Amino acid sequence: MPHHRDGKKIRGTHTTFTDLAADVTDIICKLAEVDGVSPGLIQQGKGVAGGMRKVKIGDFAGGIILKVRQSRSVQELRVFASNVPRARLAIARALRDDDIPICFKHE
Repeated sequence: MPHHRDGKKIRGTHTTFTDLAADVTDIICKLAEVDGVSPGLIQQGKGVAGGMRKVKIGDFAGGIILKVRQSRSVQELRVFASNVPRARLAIARALRDDDIPICFKHE
């Protein structure tokens, strides 16, 4: 079920989140290292057995991309921060502490 979020750290006009992306957004918006979060469109794909949930952490120029996978849905969250390495570490720790599986994108 899609969720909507708003607040001073939510950016962009698209405010619909998947269940897991909403949870991730709630967690990372509390971090002082995060300046803002911009949700991407929700993509539907083939189902994954067992309802796999994970967050893949990657980079883009000026921030961090979180690819949030939940069963049949994938949503990208663009995270803005002034200190990207510090924000990436804080996000990884916060998600891990909340028992959300994470991995890192290698390029």
